[in-house]
Amino acid sequence: MDNLGLYFRIIRESKNISLSSLADDQISKGMLSKFERGDSDISITRFFHLLEKIKVSPNEFFFLKNQYKADGFEEILSTIQASALSGNTKKLVLLLDMERKAYSAHGDKYNQLNIIMIKAVLYGMGNSDYKLNSQELDYILDYLFRCENWGLYELILYGNSMEALPLESVISFSKSVPQKILLMKDSGKMLEIGFNVILNSLSLCIENNYRESAQYFVTSLESLELPEVMLFENTLLRLYKGAFLKKFNINIAVGNQLIEDSLSIFRLANCLDLHDLFSKNIAELLV
Repeated sequence: MDNLGLYFRIIRESKNISLSSLADDQISKGMLSKFERGDSDISITRFFHLLEKIKVSPNEFFFLKNQYKADGFEEILSTIQASALSGNTKKLVLLLDMERKAYSAHGDKYNQLNIIMIKAVLYGMGNSDYKLNSQELDYILDYLFRCENWGLYELILYGNSMEALPLESVISFSKSVPQKILLMKDSGKMLEIGFNVILNSLSLCIENNYRESAQYFVTSLESLELPEVMLFENTLLRLYKGAFLKKFNINIAVGNQLIEDSLSIFRLANCLDLHDLFSKNIAELLV
């Protein structure tokens, strides 16, 4: 493992904090000095205690440790998001090749899961050559099923792969998302990603005429009571609720109004790529 103590020292010195000022009944000056030199490790409890004392969050610390660059998984996510918005798959294909080489070299299961996720995204973008085979489907479904509590990795893995999974599995997993993220339910990031996972599930149910499950996910999304600052998510909720009401002839007039009002927000904000992306998606759902 990288020398965490070295990076801790860099941050400490940049804040002009002395070793002596950090020493207390939990960690001595000598123990801290050895940690910074890489001569010894400290417990996770002491490590987080030190981060608290220098007022640095774990995310900030590991951002520095990764040399001021996003980690490998964040780079994957960034490429996925950019490719989905632009429709350009070249970088995704290159990323897939990199993950395959990493898996061949190390045999790490997370490289294998990343491979499956990237293939699923490519398949969802209309590239039928990347359809998951039965072994890949079994691998990711087994992994997700065995994780009783999901962290950010599992939630993102599932959210980006769901279009390539059997719809019945998607409905089952998505209905359990609130329970699976229970341990991190107060995390704003988890709420945001959890919302998008359920929203994508709603979209798939509308597309495939699963009215009962679509109604379930509309109710689930509304029960989240998103704060007003989550304007983007609130707009998408109204947009897809409108599609639901129109697709199943529940209230076509209200559905049309919700769709038009939501899309107009993207136009007014000059988010024209998002406007075009969601306009196309809604049109496809209503066929």
